[in-house]
Amino acid sequence: MLLGNILLALAWAALQGEFSLAKLVTGHVLGYLILLLLVRGGVLGTSPYIGRVHRVVGLVTYFLW
Repeated sequence: MLLGNILLALAWAALQGEFSLAKLVTGHVLGYLILLLLVRGGVLGTSPYIGRVHRVVGLVTYFLW
């Protein structure tokens, strides 16, 4: 699942024509949302990656708050 997300981020940056950190982060977020929709829709099987990312984002948000 992580590899798929990285590949989606690289594909996003390639489609934008620029490999900057901002484009890769945007691609990573969009890739995660796509993978989340595919898991929730039943296309892909469940993966601990989805839950881990959700918990990490929650922890980072908590510390930034």
